[in-house]
Amino acid sequence: MRLCIAALLTTVIALSGSPAAAERITIKDPAHDHVPPGEEDFHGYGDAVRVRVDHAPRRVFVDTVFRTEPYEVLEVHYDTRKKRPGPEFYLLKTYLGLTLWRSVADGDDHRVKCADKRIRYLPKKRTWATYVNRACLATKKGVTPRRVRVRILSASDDYYFALDYVPGKRFSRWVGHN
Repeated sequence: MRLCIAALLTTVIALSGSPAAAERITIKDPAHDHVPPGEEDFHGYGDAVRVRVDHAPRRVFVDTVFRTEPYEVLEVHYDTRKKRPGPEFYLLKTYLGLTLWRSVADGDDHRVKCADKRIRYLPKKRTWATYVNRACLATKKGVTPRRVRVRILSASDDYYFALDYVPGKRFSRWVGHN
């Protein structure tokens, strides 16, 4: 009996000391929803059809899959605080490069210095794969987010021909970090 209790306690202690698990979600978006009615589809460019979010221990990964090819602009909006309306940060990819911004209520957003962020295009998967270090999404007091929710905007470089929000103009469900 003592041997069974000792084995059980060892297992419980080992499991409680294990590293935190990341939560992952996949958001599906309908195809052909990126152009206004009556406008041209441009062969599906910019039409995001799926987004995968992985809130890992060190980084938040967001992969955006396109029906054919992406447009020039990709915005990944991060909502990190439930009590504050709207996103606190957004990752902006344009033909000029990749930047991280802190959203401010007055609309005068501030660029965030973040060395651990990345975007790369995976042509065979038709995917923009991004990540941002969780520390870059911290509050001004340095508290990293325990959960995030995201919204994606895929757009032409002039934000005119096509806009595709995933999931719509709202945010995904909360993705915890454990």
